[in-house]
Amino acid sequence: DLPILSTPDMLVPPLLAAAKGDNDDEANDALDALRQLGNPAAGDGLLPLLKDFPHRKAAIMRALGTSHALAAGPAIEKELKGDDVGAAAKALGQLPYDKAYPKLVAMLKKDKKIDFSRPSVVTEMAYRNRFEAIQALGFYGKPDPKAIKELMTSVEDPQDGCRLAMTAGATLGQIADP
Repeated sequence: DLPILSTPDMLVPPLLAAAKGDNDDEANDALDALRQLGNPAAGDGLLPLLKDFPHRKAAIMRALGTSHALAAGPAIEKELKGDDVGAAAKALGQLPYDKAYPKLVAMLKKDKKIDFSRPSVVTEMAYRNRFEAIQALGFYGKPDPKAIKELMTSVEDPQDGCRLAMTAGATLGQIADP
């Protein structure tokens, strides 16, 4: 029997300290370790980092999501309108922060002027936002009729193209009930 040298709770403080450091590589490695650890004890220490280190925002949100720190929900929800929509959407789904769920479902609505089956630089941001919202809904695991309707629309609409249709189909599989 080997002695236990550390428990997940013991790992959080040194990883948080490294996440606050000046060395970006070490900080990002620490944030990735906190994400993988998924320890609720990390949530309180991670939340202030969103303001203190905006250049690490995506990594911080990913770590907050796996920590299940519901207190981070409002701050992460604001980022659905920012540059890190994917990290924000998935973190909200992993929390799971139920107040953001309707916003993610609303993000599934397709702009009828855009043909998503023909990828272009002009449509890429709209595509990415919908793609990230679709994936995030899978984390919630809710067989919600409104979300299912929007996801089915994406699967069946040839103008959504195969990329969104496949992702929507996978999400439907994740949220399906018997």
